Amino acid sequence: MGLDSVSTPTAASVTSSRTATRISCRIIHGVGDAAFHGKPLIVEGATWTTRLPAKAVLHGPRPPRTGKRGRPRKKGARLGTCAQIADGASWQTVTVRTCGNDATVQVTTADALWHGSFKHAPGQLVLVRSPGSAKPYDLGLFTLDTAATAVQVIERYSWRWPVEPSNATGKQILGVGDACNRVQAAVERTVPFGFLIQSLLIIWYTRSGYDHAGITRRRLLCPWYHTKHEPAAADMLAKLRREFLKARFSAIRPGHTTRSNRRLRLDLRHHRCLTRKHEISMRQLV
Repeated sequence: MGLDSVSTPTAASVTSSRTATRISCRIIHGVGDAAFHGKPLIVEGATWTTRLPAKAVLHGPRPPRTGKRGRPRKKGARLGTCAQIADGASWQTVTVRTCGNDATVQVTTADALWHGSFKHAPGQLVLVRSPGSAKPYDLGLFTLDTAATAVQVIERYSWRWPVEPSNATGKQILGVGDACNRVQAAVERTVPFGFLIQSLLIIWYTRSGYDHAGITRRRLLCPWYHTKHEPAAADMLAKLRREFLKARFSAIRPGHTTRSNRRLRLDLRHHRCLTRKHEISMRQLV
């Protein structure tokens, strides 16, 4: 990122605020990894759910005013890091659905403030671990949605995973980020257009290009893919390229003649006339 580039939380806050303004009748729920935290993400009409770093220190909710002189407290007692909170927490077993699969996990929640990032904005801590895990916790989440249940927060956080492979595919396979544009309009249009092409590729492969034999062929060519059962974006792109080589494309409808075709035909006729005249002249000389 350049010196004039905005930070990741700031860019996310702009998107959240614009979306919340245009869809004011609904609450917008944003989700991100550990990089998405900070005061800019406190947006009216929107919430944010992010993964907590291991060293993040949480505090209790802001206590009520005591009526005494002096500045009121902005945060409650220190709760500690996720590992410290998990040691003395009471866990519950729940079933969550993430990435299309049901899983049984243990969760614990607590109302908390992440003063180091979200200042005095009220939030909720959700700790997750697998049954029988030797770790104090496996995943720590912080959300500004204090009304959501632990299951809702976990399932909401899993929504971000389908976006991650999509971004990786667009950048690494289709070259969405390789365009060298400098004009603002071109920069704003090139990346969305690249992801639009990616969507069209997936739709085409789903409707017309899918063939299970292609997976078998790929496993024969790449024997290290022992568990490969579904096509990847690279397989879809390779199949489309093979179809391009086999198919013949023409922008001219059958029976339709364009100016370029007419010019080509006239040029060919002129060339034939010159050739015939040359042959006649050569015969006369002989």
